[in-house]
Amino acid sequence: MDGILGDTRQYTCIDTGTPFACVEIGDNARLYAAKIWSQFSIRMGNDVFIEESSIVDTDFHSIDRERTTPDPHETLEKHRIVIGDRVCIGSRSIVTKRVTIGDDALIAPGSIVSRSIPARSFVCGNPAKIVEITA
Repeated sequence: MDGILGDTRQYTCIDTGTPFACVEIGDNARLYAAKIWSQFSIRMGNDVFIEESSIVDTDFHSIDRERTTPDPHETLEKHRIVIGDRVCIGSRSIVTKRVTIGDDALIAPGSIVSRSIPARSFVCGNPAKIVEITA
């Protein structure tokens, strides 16, 4: 955690659900009150800015009370999250499993990102939709 900048009054929480889960954070990341939870793999590039948002690569648990083991259909390939370089994720946004966010993307505050976002995109809404792609 050394070298990760953030607001000292609002702590960032990074947690893993299994010993095999991996959270990778690139250089110069700025995480302000971010909540990051990984069952599989979350990778963030360099110069990422995340403000009071959640990044979650799994559904956590089943709504079936009888199921006591993880869903065998949940795999790294199906749940991996990749956030590119210089991505900005606005406050109160949520990034869900199976998402890749391309370099230089901007996620507006309050967006729910449940599909991959191309590089240099500006997205907003629930679900997040592309408003503009810059050259």
